[in-house]
Amino acid sequence: MILQIVNNMRRRIVIFFFSVIMAFSGKGQIMGWEPLGLTGYGPSPWPITFADLNLAVGGLTRGPGVTTTGSAAANGWGGTGFFYATASAGIAANAFVTFTIEANNGYLVSLSALDLNYRRSASGPPSGLLQYQVDNGAFYDICTLTFPSSTGSGGSIPQVILTTFVALQNVHHGTLITIRIIPYGASSSLGTWYVYNVTNPAGYDLKMNGTVTSDNSPVTYTWVGNDGGNWTTPANWNPTRQVPADNDILLFNYGFSKTIQMVPGETVGQVIISANTIVNLIASGSNTLTIIGGVGDDFIVPSGSQLLVSGANPLAVSCSPGITSVITGILSINGNLIIGTGSSFKVNPGSSVTVEGNIVINGGTNQFGEKSAETMHDYCNY
Repeated sequence: MILQIVNNMRRRIVIFFFSVIMAFSGKGQIMGWEPLGLTGYGPSPWPITFADLNLAVGGLTRGPGVTTTGSAAANGWGGTGFFYATASAGIAANAFVTFTIEANNGYLVSLSALDLNYRRSASGPPSGLLQYQVDNGAFYDICTLTFPSSTGSGGSIPQVILTTFVALQNVHHGTLITIRIIPYGASSSLGTWYVYNVTNPAGYDLKMNGTVTSDNSPVTYTWVGNDGGNWTTPANWNPTRQVPADNDILLFNYGFSKTIQMVPGETVGQVIISANTIVNLIASGSNTLTIIGGVGDDFIVPSGSQLLVSGANPLAVSCSPGITSVITGILSINGNLIIGTGSSFKVNPGSSVTVEGNIVINGGTNQFGEKSAETMHDYCNY
């Protein structure tokens, strides 16, 4: 009894120190599937058992060429139909399994290692290929796999290290990673292959290690909403703008005139209008759109393009200290124009800036006189 207690304590201490080491390394387990309790080859897609809260993981999915013929082993997820001599033939026949990974908005994901416990029948596939895809690009090989054991207790592949694959590191929200496993070489079309519960009762049998970290780099969101669309509707932006950040880059390049409603008070990194686009903003209240800057010019309205602010509610445009604004098209706002200390505001010949509120430059209000509406033409540099 005493020996058993000591051994249990040792085991807990080892687990504790392992957990501490993983926490400090920053590359812990970020997702995993546990097939304990599955029957009938399992569902497809098979939802993730565990995932980091800031990851969106698509379920493990059988390709159309994977069958579920015959009796299935308990505590396993998989199928049959891997009766192809090569991985290429298996891919052509859609005899593979896939899952997807995407970081949530405001986060980055990096993949460091993959672990897999498997089971196959004696006539099941002894070989495999592991691949990845980024968005809708080509699939690239990671490594070949072997499944040498055909015993009922299953087996484990050597851990696959992924840190050398640059495309799988620091992947932003809006970029989808697809992982594909192609088992092949079965001697019969009825040969089985599973993700299998080797570590009963604890531990995930298909798991990914890596990191999920905050993403402080700016994301460019392009307006794709309809005329009259709501600024705050996430799907009106591409990628979907779920959580606005103060360094977001907002791009309007659809090439014709659209009205965008319900513009809130918001801070963004840059506002860029291009391709002869006319943007007409209508505020949800007496709000301020503050531009704090990024890399390059920060507030751009080129020749042929227009930024108009209309409606009953005034919308002020505030150019924070140090940013660069270049207006060669038309800017017309129904609120204040605020130009911060040290910022550059250029209005080129042939362009027009109309401000119905006050113009504040370097802390001085209404530098152009007592009138509430001011129009600046030709070249100005403040």
